Amino acid sequence: MKDALLAALDRNEFVLYFQPHVSLVNGKVDGAEALIRWQHPDQGLLGPGTFIPFAEEIGLVTEIGAWVMQETARLSRPWRTANPDFHIWFNLSGAEFKDPALLSRLHALGDDLWGIGVEINESVAMENVDETLNIMNALHKAGLFIALDDFGTGYTSLQHLKRLPIDVLKIDRVFVSGLPHDKQDSSLVEVLLSIARAFSFATLAEGIETEEQAAALRDLGCELGQGYFYARPMPADDFSLLIKRSATASR
Repeated sequence: MKDALLAALDRNEFVLYFQPHVSLVNGKVDGAEALIRWQHPDQGLLGPGTFIPFAEEIGLVTEIGAWVMQETARLSRPWRTANPDFHIWFNLSGAEFKDPALLSRLHALGDDLWGIGVEINESVAMENVDETLNIMNALHKAGLFIALDDFGTGYTSLQHLKRLPIDVLKIDRVFVSGLPHDKQDSSLVEVLLSIARAFSFATLAEGIETEEQAAALRDLGCELGQGYFYARPMPADDFSLLIKRSATASR
């Protein structure tokens, strides 16, 4: 597998797919999450779950992550240029988040960081809050937005949360799946959204699969949504077409 992953980097076999972030108020595409795929020569298109855990074990995830950063910036440039409010996000693994070379890799992208954000898992962020604060501050200073991913599944204390320079809280799909009929899920989401509002964080809910879920989240005050109800992850060309359709429909 290690040789195959190294070859994949050399042969440019990795590709990015994009899943839209949609305004729950007006249905407009507000941004997207960049998601890596491996166009394997024998096995076809593979999701990250089939190779990223192994890449982390053998120490290749930072190299793959560097490719994701560069490709995210390159492919999203026309979307960010056309719409200054557009935000593109990519995930940082725990190894990447703590990689001493992270900032130099980001600075290597030059001045092309406006509208780019990083998603950091809540459990990763809470491992060492002082270290997390330093890294997040440096990321902000470099011009990146920061999202706390899978919010509500970890052990974030309000004391720690108020210290972190977070722009967006992403509410995990486990709380979305039971909406609108599960009263416990509804109550939990309402609490999470209230916390976000108290700290002036934007909010995005993951895993929206039905119109009922989207409506419930909108009624609770969530701003953005992501999930199969809107679209599955898609190649850059298809996403460009989606943006154009969204802009036309919102006029």
